[in-house]
Amino acid sequence: DGTNGEVMYSFNRHISATARKLFDLNPQTGEIRLKGNLDYEDSSAFDINVQAIDKGSGAIPEYCDVVVEIIDVNDNVPEVMLRSSSSIIKENSPLGTVVALFSAGDRDSA
Repeated sequence: DGTNGEVMYSFNRHISATARKLFDLNPQTGEIRLKGNLDYEDSSAFDINVQAIDKGSGAIPEYCDVVVEIIDVNDNVPEVMLRSSSSIIKENSPLGTVVALFSAGDRDSA
């Protein structure tokens, strides 16, 4: 009871700068909240080390690893690139004549 029962929470100093920007830790409750926008294509998971220590004299900290895994959503549009095209096609062109060549990519599938 007393100060021995009052626990303070904090991020360990080894937390990445990116995780610090994206997550907030309430020092009184230990609740971790999102404070930035997540993007699976930038990072699919975060390892957050949290320290808990009471306010009593001679307190010894305890540590906990929190792993936050991000689930990808379809948030990127496909990018289409025209590789080549024929601007003029004769009306008697044979079947199978290449009219255009393009490729597409999507960051969600990378």
